[in-house]
Amino acid sequence: TSFLAFAALLACSGILVGKDASTTGRVLWGHNEDDGGVTVVRHRLVPARDWPAGAVLRREPDRAAIPQVPHTLAYFWSEVPEACAADAFYNECGVVIASDNGGRTRDVASPLTDGGVVLGLRHAVAERAHTAREGVAIAASVVETYGYFHPGRVYLIADKDEAWAFHAVHGRHWAAQRCPDDAIAFVPNHFTIGELPEKPTADSLFPPDLRDFAEKNGWWTRGKPFDFAKVFQDPTWRGVPHNVNRSRYVLGLLTGRSWTGREFPFSAKPAKKLSPADLRRILTSHPAGEPCHTNDFESATVCRRSTIESLVCEFAAEPSETTLHLAKPHPCERGYTAFRPFKDRIPE
Repeated sequence: TSFLAFAALLACSGILVGKDASTTGRVLWGHNEDDGGVTVVRHRLVPARDWPAGAVLRREPDRAAIPQVPHTLAYFWSEVPEACAADAFYNECGVVIASDNGGRTRDVASPLTDGGVVLGLRHAVAERAHTAREGVAIAASVVETYGYFHPGRVYLIADKDEAWAFHAVHGRHWAAQRCPDDAIAFVPNHFTIGELPEKPTADSLFPPDLRDFAEKNGWWTRGKPFDFAKVFQDPTWRGVPHNVNRSRYVLGLLTGRSWTGREFPFSAKPAKKLSPADLRRILTSHPAGEPCHTNDFESATVCRRSTIESLVCEFAAEPSETTLHLAKPHPCERGYTAFRPFKDRIPE
């Protein structure tokens, strides 16, 4: 039972679609949340709020208290109370965020401040970010200030113009990569950011001491290419069948060609422009011959027994007109309900 629960936590799937690869002319964002055991998902709309001096954001009692900003944005909140890293948010400025477990990473004994952060990171992005790029900056600041508690996590942050993957490693290190406008990116439960440039660019961000930190720990030799995933992922987690098989399957659906091997690019060109219906189809799909709703750790299936919610964000020009497509378990059977979180009644 414990292994099945563990496997369920490592079954989330995320898809980013650049605006030029989308039929809408805007970014598309999709995510399946997978969790073990019996879970409850709550949906609510949290209003904008002004805060007094000295207020803090503390989402978990044993994690850091983040000083609150004077004004926080309104946001739609898909909350999983039993899990500290399963929540998804969409805010009034049109920024969406959710995450995938990053699997095992290098064992880093980096010190944390006040227990570090987990849920506080995405909550800070939800209530403060006016753009996805600003969301990445907020996430980076939180990680660098307090440290990240979990071994590793991949956040999917997007607005109508930009889609980002933000990778946090236990401690104070991170990297962020923007999905190119004409490409797609699939993110399972491992790090997907590959070779980084010598210095940060507009679309590839990381802290200035990242290479020094890796070299000091003996994970990288200066003069060689710096592949973030290979440097920071635990070597035993590189190429596990669970992530490899899903990557081959989903990239095949997205690009229209077959994939082999165990290594995949951060992004790829799709076979055609993708629609919100395409993302819904892929997130509820099962490979031919594989049982539906399996928890088989090595299965390539995307819609699983552990999928507690599937969410597709169809951005509009105005954030209040953005449509969220939400499916409950099991998404392939239940289908999606479309609603505008700031204008329509939130589905029960």
